[in-house]
Amino acid sequence: MSTCNAYQRNYPGYDNATAIFLCQFEARLFKISGHVFNYEHYLSIASIFINIFHFLILIRKPLRSSSINIIMAFISIFDICSMLFRMKQSYGPSIEYIFDPCMQSKWYFNVYLEKILLVVKDHSQRSSTWLLFSIALIRTLVIRNPMNPKYERLAHPPTSLFTMICINLIFGPISIATFFGSDITSQNHTSSCDPDGVLFYYLDISASYKQNDGMILKIYTLINSVVSTIIPCFIFPIVTVFLVKELWKAEANRKRLFSSKKVNDSSKNTQLVLFLTCVFFIAQFPIGISIGASYFFSETPGFMIILHEISYIFSVILVANTFSHFFICIFMSSQYRAELKKSIYCRTKAKMNGDCLATGIVMTK
Repeated sequence: MSTCNAYQRNYPGYDNATAIFLCQFEARLFKISGHVFNYEHYLSIASIFINIFHFLILIRKPLRSSSINIIMAFISIFDICSMLFRMKQSYGPSIEYIFDPCMQSKWYFNVYLEKILLVVKDHSQRSSTWLLFSIALIRTLVIRNPMNPKYERLAHPPTSLFTMICINLIFGPISIATFFGSDITSQNHTSSCDPDGVLFYYLDISASYKQNDGMILKIYTLINSVVSTIIPCFIFPIVTVFLVKELWKAEANRKRLFSSKKVNDSSKNTQLVLFLTCVFFIAQFPIGISIGASYFFSETPGFMIILHEISYIFSVILVANTFSHFFICIFMSSQYRAELKKSIYCRTKAKMNGDCLATGIVMTK
């Protein structure tokens, strides 16, 4: 292991042994994140295709009767959109090489597309997080007030559209700030292919965001991290605790009031929400802690690097989390499995006979 020559600069105020240990730990994290980066685009591709299929199942008529299923369909769309920037990073250079073998320039349109996709990624991840939270909140309110028609309406489809509109209106300004937070700048770039030089375009922090020692940039970054990661990581446990508590309280009442089948269906829906919440915690909570804690180590560059690498590693887990919803629904929802079987059977019959008769088949658990 390297002695890490930068330990004095990155970990000021620590004794040599501690600083070297931290610097070596930083190097290990950097190596791990490098390996993770090599596989991230494969996970992104898998996420796109799985979420497309997941979306097609969720919008089938029997599943559209539940607001939770429709919200999950919205989440799958946002998860797909959040992968587009990674796809651009992975496969964009190969396409650019076809038109510019020297790879000596970056077109204005190409950089502008990167800017748009960054905004789409930021908005999609934030919206997906809060939509997932809304599922847990809706389920908690419905269980807490089982005989109240006002709360029972939350389980109906219009709630999903209202939730979607509210989240976009509330967090839209942050996405607008993300868009204006970067400018497309250019400089002359020379190479062996073109000694006279060509314009090279790239994204840079907006000049207005840099003013006053980057005050606007700091405020924007803090608000974005708090709203997108830290707040959800604090309120998700609270809602989950209430959900479990209300589930225990309501279970006995349901057994007296409803049939065993209805009790089982309700329990399955609640278990689905709990699993979605747990998977979110595994991926998102470390990211929120890493981003939030980094502000306390501005004078220790090494700790900021460590926290950045931890955040990046778990962001890749977050990519895997985007298609875990599909498998959770398969294991937890008998209705979802039935529609999945219908869809597969339909496509098989269509290939064999030219039409599909699956819609007339009653699927059982």
